Amino acid sequence: CHKEKYNLCEHLILLNGSYADYIKIPANITRYNTYKLEDSTPFHQAAFTEPLAVSLRAVEYAGVQQGDHVAVIGLGPIGQLIVKCATLKGAHVTAMARNPFKRDMAKRFGEADHVVDISDSIDTASLRQKYTPEGHGFDVVIEAVGLSEVWEKSIELARKGGVVNLFGGCKAGSSIQLDTRRLHYDEITVLSPFHH
Repeated sequence: CHKEKYNLCEHLILLNGSYADYIKIPANITRYNTYKLEDSTPFHQAAFTEPLAVSLRAVEYAGVQQGDHVAVIGLGPIGQLIVKCATLKGAHVTAMARNPFKRDMAKRFGEADHVVDISDSIDTASLRQKYTPEGHGFDVVIEAVGLSEVWEKSIELARKGGVVNLFGGCKAGSSIQLDTRRLHYDEITVLSPFHH
């Protein structure tokens, strides 16, 4: 908290159950994490405030810039918004998921440049070859699934000097294996932001 990273405070209070007509909100939440909406803002639009804030943070924290080749793995609501945010930044986005409806949504809503079916596997070598300049890998990889095996694949997809944003939180006790040579000598930056 003293470093103004309020999402990491020792006594972080997460407030669930905010779909009630009335709710008592602790002072720390109102002080740091409450935004007044205009009276004209419809609730169905206001509901996107938190997932959009999370998605914007994912893209900004990873340093996505215009012209970057970005892979987004996982196309649930947050993944969809990440695709759209990266596209609006001017990135070339390759969206990956197993579900055909979600892939279609990433194309229509997120305006992804490419959508990839990863139902069978995530073949990192062929994805790098097909969707990145000269097959060198993605500038930024954002994982929005929360599975350790997908975290591992995300690191494999990055180019030398690339950024991997492990955004999907895995369950407690999960672990990953990685090629430390690649992480060190290829200067891969690994981020794992939490919250917005």
